[in-house]
Amino acid sequence: MLLLINIKRKFRFLLTAGFLVMLGCESEGDFQFDNLGVSKAGSMAQFYIDPSYLYVVEQTNLSIFDITKEQPLLIAKTKLPWVSETIFKLNDILMIGTTTGVLFYNVSNPQNPTLLSDYAHITSCDPVVSNGQYAFVTLRSGRTCGPAADELQVLDITDISKPKLIGSYPMLSPYGLAIMGNNLFVGEGSFGMRWFDISNILELTKVETIREIEALDFIVNGNNITINTKNSLLQMELTPSNELVKISEMFYADN
Repeated sequence: MLLLINIKRKFRFLLTAGFLVMLGCESEGDFQFDNLGVSKAGSMAQFYIDPSYLYVVEQTNLSIFDITKEQPLLIAKTKLPWVSETIFKLNDILMIGTTTGVLFYNVSNPQNPTLLSDYAHITSCDPVVSNGQYAFVTLRSGRTCGPAADELQVLDITDISKPKLIGSYPMLSPYGLAIMGNNLFVGEGSFGMRWFDISNILELTKVETIREIEALDFIVNGNNITINTKNSLLQMELTPSNELVKISEMFYADN
């Protein structure tokens, strides 16, 4: 109940943050809260919420707000060296996908975010997710994203100060992506979605290509995965036998 009250108090402010999401390059990311009040954002989202702070990227700015009080308070605003598109947080590391590459920030002190390193590539749309040891990045070409090749890149971030490319895989117009254990899901829009086994990080194995699910982005919660498709919000469960089973589907009003 307390969590719901806090959410209501911050609702007007979150609407503003949601508006920032819509300003990004084809940002279809959605978010929800877990039982700790932490947001589970899609890989294409432009803001991230933990119990105390809201992190927002907009163009060349990173803004951090303290949301522990009645009124959110801006505590840090940092100029980014590249044009931002997406944000992903893992522990104290903030990973910002940009049109030029990935920026890695240390936010252990949210009032003083520190740039640790960057990984540059040619101009493209660039969501990023990580399991702590490796980061997975999709590059997508197109009218708003530049002339880049469409591919999935795997980075070794064991030494976060020196991210290293260790693999790349051709894709068909990749969008968002998500990790669930040793499974990596990548949306390809009109081309469906791809499912990879990442247990051998040096040679990812394609488990399946699901053409009928026009996936744009994903939210993982335990063994459940919510898929934002071109036409609907689809919930599926990954069973112990490693099968995706449909739980529910809600179609958008304009479809």
